[in-house]
Amino acid sequence: MSDSTSRNEPPLNTGGGSIASLPGRILLKTVVYDRCYPQYRGKRLLSQLSIWVLLASAFVLIGTHNWILAALGVAILSMALAWWWSGVQRTQLKSHLYHGCANPAVVVSTQPYLIAVFADITATPGVKFPAVKVLPAPLDLVQGRSFAVGDHIPTVSTYQGPATEGRWTDFYPIPACCATNETRALDRLENTLHYEEEGWSALENALIHVPRPYAPGLYPMPVSVFLKNHSAA
Repeated sequence: MSDSTSRNEPPLNTGGGSIASLPGRILLKTVVYDRCYPQYRGKRLLSQLSIWVLLASAFVLIGTHNWILAALGVAILSMALAWWWSGVQRTQLKSHLYHGCANPAVVVSTQPYLIAVFADITATPGVKFPAVKVLPAPLDLVQGRSFAVGDHIPTVSTYQGPATEGRWTDFYPIPACCATNETRALDRLENTLHYEEEGWSALENALIHVPRPYAPGLYPMPVSVFLKNHSAA
């Protein structure tokens, strides 16, 4: 399945009401996220500008003759709506990082940067649907750290519905290092994934089944990847 997500587009999705079995518990640092996804700030500014234009047009259509009051009304309402909309986007992102599911990822390419993320996309208790998603990641914009092929990258994901045939349609991982520079939080998330069935060992098993050369996409995996003694045979 092809994946059109660009490395310059934040993979933000509120999911389909799923509950994370292993929440990321990452606290957003906006300055870190904006550095990795600069267009996120641009989208906020564009939404604010659009609201200004919309409200200004509305006042003109009303045909008021008191332009001072009209301008003041436009300014107040625009700032209020822009603040509200920015808050909605920020709240969604914070919820994604804090309540979303922690998933292991590994760097599989540095030219360009690609990561492979492992997740169980099941939507039915007691059933497993393992999958690997390969996608671009702006790791070159992470300050204070360089990345090589094979490096572990903890991510936090939400899932997209509808949940047909007992599984989610897709999932949206955000590299934790693109949302915070708190070393303790990043180390905690990486260490936690060592003890999870859906952690680093499952990812290593799953990578055997991902086609080479690596290309963005969502790849279903056999359930056997959860076994520690898994082999390609």
